[in-house]
Amino acid sequence: MSAREDSAQIAREQNAIRSLLGSFYLLARSERRALIFTWAILVSYLIATDLKPVYSTLALLGVSGYFLTLAVYVMNALNDIEEDRINAKDRPLVSGSVSQGKGRAVLYFCLVLAFFLVAFLGVATLAIYGVVLFLGIAYSLPRIRAKKIFPYKMVVSVSGAGIWSLTGGIAAGSFGPAVFFAAVAFALFALVALLVGDIADMVGDARSGIRSLPIVIGARKSIWITLLVPVLVGILTVILFPILRLNLLFTIATIGLTAYSSYTIGTLLLKENKGSGACNKVKARLRIVIPVLQLAFLIGLLVL
Repeated sequence: MSAREDSAQIAREQNAIRSLLGSFYLLARSERRALIFTWAILVSYLIATDLKPVYSTLALLGVSGYFLTLAVYVMNALNDIEEDRINAKDRPLVSGSVSQGKGRAVLYFCLVLAFFLVAFLGVATLAIYGVVLFLGIAYSLPRIRAKKIFPYKMVVSVSGAGIWSLTGGIAAGSFGPAVFFAAVAFALFALVALLVGDIADMVGDARSGIRSLPIVIGARKSIWITLLVPVLVGILTVILFPILRLNLLFTIATIGLTAYSSYTIGTLLLKENKGSGACNKVKARLRIVIPVLQLAFLIGLLVL
């Protein structure tokens, strides 16, 4: 092979790498919600270790957890292209800014890296990653497609979020009431975000045959159910306060966040707040509330 051919080959390889990195960046930017799930397992680990982490474990959890979560979201996006042509036309795989081939390459890269890194954390944590991946596959894989079947869409999503949040406790080898309640709260708020998104996506879901809760019972009833979920979290916080062994700031912050969440969701009942645009604004606010709620658990560990 001549020097010119060598240079051309190197240039092609560099362009391929740049293209793949560009695709990874676009997909990661469009799936920023993966950071919420990463934060959840880090909080779980910090609670389980009473804010005394092994920093290498914390780092491995954070990096591997992010790549696994991103892989699940990319897998879902690859299987949701037809629905997203109606509900989210600006997503990278729908707009064509990322090809399906590049999307699959990013998916495989994330999966390999996630499972390689988590293998250093032990068999139990590795097994939980396997369970979460299975639930992600069950949610969106065409042959199973749990997201199209009511109520499996909610069951798979909520159980996946709860199990994922418990991963930090498993990695630490320590469980307590606060770790479990953090998982419950995260799972319930994941349900809230899912339902608000389903209300926004009713048109596309109806055309695609997806039987979400809003499709089954209607948007208004779904809004009422959704706004009651944060209320349930607030009530559980008060009831469980004696056994959680968290300070009063946690209770005050959680009650405030759940009240704000229910109020924000309730605005969708107003006539001027109809449509997917209003739902997306509410969902964006909830994506801020969820990590702040997890932060409240860490604040609750502080000795006042």
